[in-house]
Amino acid sequence: MHIRITIIGLIIILIAPFTKGQLYSGSQVFTPQIGVNISAGANQFYGDVQQESNPFSKINNETEAAFSLNAIWRLTPVIGARGQVFYGQLTSIRTDRNKYFIADIFAYNLVATFDLSTLVAGYNPDRFISFYALGGIGLSNWRTTLRAIDTDAQLAGNGLSGDWTTEITSPFGIGANVRINDNWYITMENALNYMVNADRDGGGDMLDAEPTGTNNDAYNYFSIGISYFFLNGNGGGSQYNRDHQYDADKFDCSNSF
Repeated sequence: MHIRITIIGLIIILIAPFTKGQLYSGSQVFTPQIGVNISAGANQFYGDVQQESNPFSKINNETEAAFSLNAIWRLTPVIGARGQVFYGQLTSIRTDRNKYFIADIFAYNLVATFDLSTLVAGYNPDRFISFYALGGIGLSNWRTTLRAIDTDAQLAGNGLSGDWTTEITSPFGIGANVRINDNWYITMENALNYMVNADRDGGGDMLDAEPTGTNNDAYNYFSIGISYFFLNGNGGGSQYNRDHQYDADKFDCSNSF
């Protein structure tokens, strides 16, 4: 089931670059944009070796830092695409099993974004805050050490022999863009990265080095970042003609697909 969902998401991502989105008012036309984003935030594990399921309760002992660099494409007023490079650490504890683990994780993701604010309220390039959903596919590489809490003895591990463990992952979540001006935006995002490949040697259940036969390993990245969109020949970061008034009611999202 998860693989089917991932395949559907990948198809959407591959179709997105060939779509068109327009503002239907006079000579006003939306032009695709290119930008970059850097972000940093909290990385938390969900799976077999965890003490807490509430993200706020996990802050004390089950949260590590992570960072990402993103190349962004605004393809239509609704659809965007993003290539992401991610690095972070993970740690989690489970006292009833006398175990904890630490991990380094490195990931590459291809993600599609969908502007929910435009879908609901129409296109507005001057909107102060806009919300979006995201979904995609990627590869996560990690090395994990599982240890005993009382003795700190190593119990298990993977990716420690020089070759990092690699599995297919599916990131999905929600986010918000806060507009500073045409070029600069502050971003806030929460993305859950779910291990998809559970059929090969239990790989989807190995992030915590504690395989139980249930594909339930995931890591959640909550981040705050900043985006910059480059100018192009039209002379403006928002790529529309401010000499004309746009009409949000005339924006038909079906033309984006």
